[in-house]
Amino acid sequence: MGIEFDREVSAVVHLGFPPSADDYQQEIGRGGRRGGRCDCLLYASLPMAHRTVALLARRREGEVRASVTRRLERFQELLFVLFSEGCRRDALLTATLGPELACQCAVCDTCDRCSSDSTCCEMTAGSEEEHDLRDAARALWGRLVRRPRALQHCSTASLWRGLPAAVASPGGCTQLVLLMLAHGLLYLEPEGGDKAGLLVCARENRLALQAMRRSPLRSPVPAATSTTAADDGATVQSAALLERLLEELRVSERRTEELQAETEALRRRCIRLAARLGRMDLLESVGTENNNIYI
Repeated sequence: MGIEFDREVSAVVHLGFPPSADDYQQEIGRGGRRGGRCDCLLYASLPMAHRTVALLARRREGEVRASVTRRLERFQELLFVLFSEGCRRDALLTATLGPELACQCAVCDTCDRCSSDSTCCEMTAGSEEEHDLRDAARALWGRLVRRPRALQHCSTASLWRGLPAAVASPGGCTQLVLLMLAHGLLYLEPEGGDKAGLLVCARENRLALQAMRRSPLRSPVPAATSTTAADDGATVQSAALLERLLEELRVSERRTEELQAETEALRRRCIRLAARLGRMDLLESVGTENNNIYI
């Protein structure tokens, strides 16, 4: 949908992460341009963020290291918008315009955290829970200060062993790393030479550490002592995911049926009005069902 798109966009849905806060703002800005309401939904998870980071870290032919670093910094800004506390609109404007211009904008009453509209709420996967990860973040930060790790090695046992139970697993440690990136406790640095990998480095930020007290963490499968236990955990996790996806599918189907009904009613009104005005040429552009005109 480009600039000449002549219909109201009432919903913008992302499946996965855009590369930056600027891209996200531009894409959701397609909605509501004719004054109507537009719901902006982003379906994603921390493991998806891990894959996005890996793609953004790939150096294109002839690209300098500083360009890769800036691309990763812009993605970190988007993570902050999505995972920080407080108003999402303020976080988004701060990331795209800067704090000086963002503070001049009107007070938000539309994001899921500021709106009084009961139909506008923050949707969190049922398998995600809030955790106080300050102790875990402090311990992991100390380990990365002493030795920065490559991104693909952030789930190794030597890094997560001894951390609090919520993140004492490969998946849990990966999520903790990404949450710390979102809050600015860590940063990504491209490896030197011809390597295409990423180093995860620690940055001291006491305020950001306090923000880790309410972090959305997808409950990881505990470290299994046997193959059977791991299989059982994977089965339970897959069943929960299936239920959530089926519910999302049912909601999407209901919305699709409503849109189809609205479209059909609008089409019939156009046909009746065009026939009343004798504008048969317009009927061809509107279209008729089974070549019948309903007056």
